Amino acid sequence: MNNKNLKTKSAKLFSFLLCILTALTISFPFASPQIISDWYSVSQWEIEICSKFGGIVQDTASSQTGVISSPSLASTTFTLQASKTKQLDGKLIYSFAWYVQPMAGLVDYQINFVDDLNSLKIVRGQASSDNPASNYLFRDDIAQEYNFTEIVIGGVGHKIPIVCTNC
Repeated sequence: MNNKNLKTKSAKLFSFLLCILTALTISFPFASPQIISDWYSVSQWEIEICSKFGGIVQDTASSQTGVISSPSLASTTFTLQASKTKQLDGKLIYSFAWYVQPMAGLVDYQINFVDDLNSLKIVRGQASSDNPASNYLFRDDIAQEYNFTEIVIGGVGHKIPIVCTNC
C-alpha cells in the first residue's frame, strides 16, 4: 500500500469518527449543558436574610433536650426561617417556613417561638424520606414578642433568631 492511499484511508476514518462523535453529542441531551429556565428572581430581602442568618456570619444555638433516636440529625435535612414585621399599630405579624426530610425512617418535629422565659408551640408534625414536611405560615395572633424560633427534631433543639424586617 502506498503512502497516498494510507493518507486517504486515514482521512476517511478520521472523518467517519468525527461524524459519529458529532451525532452522539447531538442525540444525547446530557452531553450539552442543562439550563434551568423556570427559576424565580431572588428578592433583595431573601439575600439579606440568608446572608445575615444563614449560619455564615452568625452562629445558631443548639440545645440537647432529650435522647437522639434513629434516624439521627446527621441523616436529616432540615431548614427553618422566621421573620416578624411590626405594623403601624404596633401589632406583629410573624412569618415562618420550614422543611424536614430524613434520609430514612420517620421523625417527629416541633416548631416553637422561644425567649428567655417562655416558649410557644407553633406546629408539630412528622416527616419521612418519601413524605417530607414543609410549609410557610403567617401568624398575627401572638401577643407576646418573641426573638427566637426553634425546631426540635429527635429531641434536639436548634434555635435561630427571628429576623425583624422593620425594627
